Amino acid sequence: MLAAKILSEYEFGCTLRFVNFAAEEQGLAGSAQYAHQAYCAGEDLRGVINLDMIAWNTPNSPTDMELHAHPSVTGSVELADLYQEVVAAYGLELNPQPGFPLTSASDHASFWRYGIPAILVIEDLDDFNPYYHSGGDRLGNLDMAFYAEMVKASLATLAHLGCLVEEGWGAMAGTATDATTGQPIAGASISLFNPAWGYTFYTASAGKGEYSLAALAGVHTLTFDAVGYAPGTVPNVTVIKDQTTLQNIALVPIEESVNYLALVGAGTPASLPGCP
Repeated sequence: MLAAKILSEYEFGCTLRFVNFAAEEQGLAGSAQYAHQAYCAGEDLRGVINLDMIAWNTPNSPTDMELHAHPSVTGSVELADLYQEVVAAYGLELNPQPGFPLTSASDHASFWRYGIPAILVIEDLDDFNPYYHSGGDRLGNLDMAFYAEMVKASLATLAHLGCLVEEGWGAMAGTATDATTGQPIAGASISLFNPAWGYTFYTASAGKGEYSLAALAGVHTLTFDAVGYAPGTVPNVTVIKDQTTLQNIALVPIEESVNYLALVGAGTPASLPGCP
């Protein structure tokens, strides 16, 4: 909660989630369900830092710790590299080592399964906690200074992932209309893509064609689409910090067309692999 409070003082161009997963010891049940739902919803998850067993270090021993990153999951190794760079940059009393062999016995593995970049941050498993899963696993037997360094490194890695906003936020607003009749169009899909960040901000026009959406300050590409209309693009649209940029859009009608959804079985819509 303290980490969340600290990061709440800054602006980020993405959503940061602090999640406690249930039933890790029962087959990663909580994180497996979470990762599956995120995958099926098409969520854009840029990185997962899984902290598991981060407070044991044998007294007067090296402050070794392990980072488990999967080389076959795009972004996982890069996330571990960033963690090591953060430790060095801030002079933290940690000695990160690549985890070997890789373990799938914690919640990060649920995200690996769906190709989501994740790492496991954990104590040196060669210096295993002798009080593991026992009554002796208490604060008095843990290295709280080591624990604090692990938390600092993880917090800093999260902050340096690339979502920290220095440019600030602005907004864009306008009206979507029919280019032929001038009538407002409700339900038009409107998006702003920011190439510098790789993020897209979405909205839809309301009943009188009006729309507005918050976005990072900077140069974007505006795209819009609606049923019965040709999709359109406006490049190099600038959103200014603490201001609302006015951008009306006119959609060109097209002949009505029918899109077909692939079916499986007796009229059942095809679904994503593993998704309902």
